[in-house]
Amino acid sequence: MRKIISTLLRLFASYSKLLIMIFILSVSGTSLKADDGYTYLKCGKKYIKFDGYNLKTNYNIRTQRFKDNKRIDSYSVNKIVARDAYGSPYILNRNTGELRIGWNGKPRSCEVISKNQLPQLNEEGKKF
Repeated sequence: MRKIISTLLRLFASYSKLLIMIFILSVSGTSLKADDGYTYLKCGKKYIKFDGYNLKTNYNIRTQRFKDNKRIDSYSVNKIVARDAYGSPYILNRNTGELRIGWNGKPRSCEVISKNQLPQLNEEGKKF
């Protein structure tokens, strides 16, 4: 009886280790592809990071992060409307690629860029 219990415990321990290892290996690959879910836009001098829920603006070159976050209110066939904390709308026309800040704002032409095309610092820490 004692031998059966010890064998069952060792079997349970080995299978649990195997299942944990398979789980960790299957989850670890998702973080490598996480950056592919973003679309980067260049609208004049403004850079925008776009995912399904937020528009992020105000790119900081030194930290390589976007500071301001705008939550998307409506996502339709023709336009995407996002609002910041103060209620100011960012309207992105999906047909023409124009961005308007505010309802009567001047349209800015946007183009899709890759993450590598964002501004970078050189080795001395200066942009130019």
